[in-house]
Amino acid sequence: MQAETGHGSEEWDALQQDWRNLTNRLQPRSPFMHWEWLSAWHRHFATNHPLTVLVCRQDNQCTGILPLVTHVRRGKKLQLRTLRLLGTGLSDQLGLMAQLADTSTLARALYDRRHQWDLLELKDVEAGDPAIAEFCRALINEGLQPTITPDCKRPCLTIDEDWDSFYARVIGKKTRRRNRIQRRKLESIGRLSFETVTSAEAYLGHLPQIRKLHERHFNTGQKRQRPFDTTTGYRFFHDAGQALAAQSMLALHLLKLDDRIIAYDLGLRHNRRYLQYLGGYDSNYARYSPGRLLQVYLLRWCFETGFSEVDFGRGDHDWKRKWTSQTRENVTITVPGPTLMSRLRRTVLMR
Repeated sequence: MQAETGHGSEEWDALQQDWRNLTNRLQPRSPFMHWEWLSAWHRHFATNHPLTVLVCRQDNQCTGILPLVTHVRRGKKLQLRTLRLLGTGLSDQLGLMAQLADTSTLARALYDRRHQWDLLELKDVEAGDPAIAEFCRALINEGLQPTITPDCKRPCLTIDEDWDSFYARVIGKKTRRRNRIQRRKLESIGRLSFETVTSAEAYLGHLPQIRKLHERHFNTGQKRQRPFDTTTGYRFFHDAGQALAAQSMLALHLLKLDDRIIAYDLGLRHNRRYLQYLGGYDSNYARYSPGRLLQVYLLRWCFETGFSEVDFGRGDHDWKRKWTSQTRENVTITVPGPTLMSRLRRTVLMR
């Protein structure tokens, strides 16, 4: 088994079929590990950053790929080179696209290239991930010193009962009654409708209206890049959403009043798991709790569609805790470069 090194966009693009084959073989838990998401992320956010791709092959078959983006922090005389996973920042859960047997090869490849980096930082990997645990052991065997620090929690809900039973058990009578009252109030104002969008054409058709909603809306969930914050961010969500929808991995839930979006929630579908990614509502209608009404509709849809789990995404927020007490934890793996120059750069530039 050997590791190859590729640099730049052309090498990454050439690995598309290998990555897809690995995805089919390894079945990663996270939808953010799919080519549709990562290739769009690279195209819009990483073209100005050096890319290092470690590839494991055995008998001419690709068995593992580790794509790393170099972020450079420059000082007056020194620069700190930090390696991060492709997709870091926007992705709620990342990991290794490699077999357990490849972790030692990847660790050795990183050690052999120790003069090319000063800090390895793997953010938002899931605690207890077997591949990550094996990778940490392999790094230690190479004389490196990984540290694991808690990052954030991701509330999740296992679906093992029907919707009516769950709703009555988890949400009290007063809240259910308040939800009905809020809905009737909205219906008295205009025509109220709930909608689930899964096609690429319909998703792209709603994006401009969601972008306008940004000016009068409250954002829910983890603070992150949204499709309307910057032109680059909008283009990313345009391309990634279109590609994911083509693979039946995207769902956009909408609450409309007279065809005007007053709440939305964008999520990803993956291996009978639904991951809520980002959402918001029109603050002009805050008194009617449109976000909560849409959440009820969304969860009912998940139950009736046949999902086995709902992942509420990063951030242990109160509104998520109203639905579940279960959580998973994201951690950050930090590995300092072992060379003397790396230690000097970290000492000077990380003070």
